[in-house]
Amino acid sequence: MKIVLEKSGIMYTLILLLAFISCKNEHNSTEITTDETTEVVQEDAIKDNILENGELIIPDPCTLVTDDDIKKLFNVQSKVAHVDISSGLKPNTKTCNFYWDVNGNRTGIILQIQAHTQDSELNMSPDTYVQDLVNRGMEIRGISERIPYISFDAAGKSGAYSFQQGRYFWAANEKYSFMLVLQILNAEEKSITKSVQGLTEILKEAVQK
Repeated sequence: MKIVLEKSGIMYTLILLLAFISCKNEHNSTEITTDETTEVVQEDAIKDNILENGELIIPDPCTLVTDDDIKKLFNVQSKVAHVDISSGLKPNTKTCNFYWDVNGNRTGIILQIQAHTQDSELNMSPDTYVQDLVNRGMEIRGISERIPYISFDAAGKSGAYSFQQGRYFWAANEKYSFMLVLQILNAEEKSITKSVQGLTEILKEAVQK
């Protein structure tokens, strides 16, 4: 009788152990499936430039164009470098400073990509925003008259610039626009505008990838 009870006890223990292992394997299997599904959802969302919470994913301008590209486009004679100067105070933008040395003076350009969303300062389409600059100019606090802007072709997209202000704006697509700020001494308008137009071609290809 004692032997039977011991055997029964062993069998009962084995059954519990097998049940526990089975439950653990099922749980792990579910976790892997969930993770894989999440990765697929995130990949699809990134393709649409939208996160699950509706936040727009903004490309990094420091990675959309190379230092060598800037050197060739702006006919730079020294080494070009860059630094990310994005500000947490402006979550709807990302900004990169490309810089080089000219006779001991630091010069360069600032390239910013701006997201146009309902909850951002730019709550209008990129094309409308740029065209508004051409039509009405830019309003500056403390200045009674608006700064006039001139239209230019930005790789087939709407572009507007003020050489007086040293700024170029153009539409990237239906979600983004670019802003370029000049920090170049003794710049020549025609030459710089041609360089910026070359940059718009490179960025057009980069944004479409």
